[in-house]
Amino acid sequence: ELVNPEDMESISILKDATATAVYGVRGANGVILITTKQGKVSKPEVTLRMESGMLSPTVLPKMANAEQFLNMFNDGYESQFGSKFYSEDIIQKYVNGDDPDIYPNVNWSDVIFKENSANRRLTTNISGGGENIRYYVSAAYYQEDGIFNTTKNAKYDPEIKWDRYNFRANVDMNLFKGNTVSVNLSNQFDIKNGPNNNTIWQYTFQVPHIVSPIFYSTGELALPGDGGVNPYELLNERGDVRRFTNNTQSLVNITQDFSEYFLKGLQFNVKFSWDAASVTTNTRSKIPMAYSQSGRDANGELILIPRVTTQDYLTLSNGNYGERVTYLESSLTYNTTIGD
Repeated sequence: ELVNPEDMESISILKDATATAVYGVRGANGVILITTKQGKVSKPEVTLRMESGMLSPTVLPKMANAEQFLNMFNDGYESQFGSKFYSEDIIQKYVNGDDPDIYPNVNWSDVIFKENSANRRLTTNISGGGENIRYYVSAAYYQEDGIFNTTKNAKYDPEIKWDRYNFRANVDMNLFKGNTVSVNLSNQFDIKNGPNNNTIWQYTFQVPHIVSPIFYSTGELALPGDGGVNPYELLNERGDVRRFTNNTQSLVNITQDFSEYFLKGLQFNVKFSWDAASVTTNTRSKIPMAYSQSGRDANGELILIPRVTTQDYLTLSNGNYGERVTYLESSLTYNTTIGD
């Protein structure tokens, strides 16, 4: 995420102790060096690239439908108690959908998941320069949709989305003879959005088809009895979470070759980097009114039991985190050939 692939010039992996010694304990497990592109002596060159793709799950578990679940439940019940729990007439009511309020048959995988989603990427850069100043400047935008099949809401957005912005500017300058100054600046900003619940995947496959409709025919949000879960409610009715992440990196590299001044092969180098990261999380939460049912009354009307604990208004909570890292490295090297 921190480096746009289009900005990479090369990748090096350092594994042995000699190569990683300069990095101290941070290099104990090896070091990955990513060199980003630099400007070259040329006229300005502009590159624009647009991509789009489709995403889909490799495989989703196929769960037992209502009839299969009820028959397997009957088999287990009969082996323990000697009789079946569900009669064939009741099973057919679930299968045929005669009264979906009392005998629901909901394929939660079809309700919660989309068959596929999309991503989009746009990158552009400009590079060039002369003998004294060279530059490489780039920008990129990446957007990815999630696999959850959410319902639009005017007050919050439970859809999984990821928007990422990358910016980079690498400038090399020769200020005077034997001198090179490189300034590399980059910034990554992303926004991740999703539902205010992290158990949706789990319950989509745990909740049988027969426990609850999504909504009752009278319009109320349905809830299984005995503390059960409606996966649709977890996804669409609990609010959303939005996470903002900002990463900034800067590196100044100054090299001075003294060969032309007093000692051939003597070179001084100093590097200074300043990195900062911050994360802000905004959570909008609610617990909507939902109802379980206990059958129908003498007039055929649903008997609905309201959820005990509700919070049908949105509350907002925020979380913030940040860190800053500075690094300074300097070296004095002398290269010469002895014996020629």
